[in-house]
Formats: sequence, structure tokens, C-alpha cells
Amino acid sequence: MVWLPLVEGLARGWPKLIDCSLWDDNDSTPQHFNADKAIAQGVKGVFPKASQGTWADHDILYNYAAFEGKAHRSLFHFLDWSETGFTQAKFFCGVVKNLGADLPLVVDYECRTNPPTAGYARTQLKNFVVECEQNLGSKLMLYTSPSYWTEFGSADGWWLEHFPHLWIAHYINRAYPTTPAPFTSWTFWQHSDKGFDNTPQGLMYGSEALEIDCNYFNGTLAQLDALASGSILPPPPPPPPSSKTINSKGMQINIRNAPAILSTTDVGDALLTRADVIEELPDWYVFKAYVAKSVTAPNP
Repeated sequence: MVWLPLVEGLARGWPKLIDCSLWDDNDSTPQHFNADKAIAQGVKGVFPKASQGTWADHDILYNYAAFEGKAHRSLFHFLDWSETGFTQAKFFCGVVKNLGADLPLVVDYECRTNPPTAGYARTQLKNFVVECEQNLGSKLMLYTSPSYWTEFGSADGWWLEHFPHLWIAHYINRAYPTTPAPFTSWTFWQHSDKGFDNTPQGLMYGSEALEIDCNYFNGTLAQLDALASGSILPPPPPPPPSSKTINSKGMQINIRNAPAILSTTDVGDALLTRADVIEELPDWYVFKAYVAKSVTAPNP
């Protein structure tokens, strides 16, 4: 049977990428994943697994180093239900913060082992995302499947704001994957867990397993290079001040019930904008610590 993702990928020149983990390494042999075989087959990028729960993938350091200078790289965390999203995010950030990456970091949202309610799952995913953004200074990419997102995700626009890139896993014999709402496009497509022609090609691509996860980038190689043109792991931001300081010149401070910039001087109100909001709750906002301008000064 003709594998249509392969036909479309060749016709459009979609760059090939793979992802790998300890499952691609046979512990009974001395060798590990063979990156040179993958490169010889035209692979332009790799997503090594960094962590799951609160444990690091056994082969993360080897797999990441093996592709240095040979292909674009990212790292992904498999979000399971062993710990809270906050705890897992702290662990993931600790694993990746000194490695660097030129493709967006990824949260893998597909775990069906001891599945929680959809609401709980979404909450843990949100907690993971927010914590990673604050610690790494960059937005993550979401990996999921259409069926999983339909069950455990939502069409809320919040996800679009925090996931500028979607990596969709959809093993289907057609030219394009399904993109679940609220997403309208995909950046990477995992179209097979066997090989690029949907037959076992793991050994050909450097794995010690017979099969391998295969992905396309939705664009040209030049566009992939452009996406990877800058590091997405900048140095951690400086720690916030230990306390909030607002120069009110002795006047009363009235925190607004919604962030806004006023058109005229507003004596007595703190000049807070949406950029100052770090969390929105049903009835109130949480603002980051900062040193405010004098409230008697004109608004910017």
C-alpha cells in the first residue's frame, strides 16, 4: 500500500525528523542510538526524550550529544500522572536548562496510564506550561493526538496563546493530519511509529529497535532553519524582587479589577497592564512583583 504521507512529504520537500529515547537502545549491546545512520537517511532534526514524571531518560545525555552539529534538536517531557504538573515542570527544567536547544521544547500530552479526569489533566498541563515558561523564558510546543486532545484537551483559546507550535501525532494514510480545535495548523506531524514508508525502518535510521517514530516539518528546510535560528533556552531571567515596591508618594493605591492603560493621568491608581499579569483567576488577577512608576506621572 502506498503511504500517502511519504508521497506528500517528498512532493512538498518536508524535512524529516525523528524522536528517540531509551526504547531505541538495546541495553544488552555496547552501542547506543546511531545518529550517523539517521543523518545519512536525510534526517534534519531530532527530539530526544528528556524526562517523564520525575525521572530522566537513561539515554538523554548520549542521544542529545550524538546529534550535536548534525541536526536541529529539541527535548521533550512525557507528562504522566505520577506527580503534579508543577513538580514535573521543575524537574524537566532542571534536566534541560544547561543543554540548550534550537527547536521549541515539547510537552508530550498523551498518557493513558491511570488516566485522571479531563479537568484534572488539563489543570496539570496548564501548571506544567506556566512553570516552564517562567523558568525557561520560552513557550513550549504541544505534542498530542487528535483523539487524545478531543478527550483531555479543550478548544479554549488559552492553548493557542501558550502553544504557538503544534506537534500532532496522527497515524493515518492521507496527505495531511487532523488538527484539533483551537489549533488551525501544525508545525510537526508524527505520521508513523514504524518508518517513513510505514514499514519497520528503525535499524536503517540508527535505532536498535525495529521501528522508529517518524515526523515531518510543515515547510521547507529553509523554514525549519529559520525556526531554529535562535536558541529557545535563553539564560534564566533574574529572580523577582523579594517584595513589591510601589512609589505612591503617600497616596492611596487602588489596584484595578482588570489590567488596563489609561489615556490620562490617573492619580491614585497603580499603572498595571496585561503584561504584568502572571495568572488570571475567575475573579482576580495575580501580578508579577515590580517597581512601579509614580502614580502621579502620566501614563505611557
